[in-house]
Amino acid sequence: MLIDIVNSYDKEKKEFLLGIWEDVILHLAKQIDPKKIFTFLQKAGIISIDEKEQKVYV
Repeated sequence: MLIDIVNSYDKEKKEFLLGIWEDVILHLAKQIDPKKIFTFLQKAGIISIDEKEQKVYV
């Protein structure tokens, strides 16, 4: 049985990790073409891009 770590995080920990995630993406966007970042995240299975509906799913 796998442990669902995300559900064990409190609200403060989730906000902290989300802040780190945003900081990393913004830092990368300053140095690397955002299109390349999205392509990598999509290939890694972190996000899904629906071009028809123009939405990004995390």
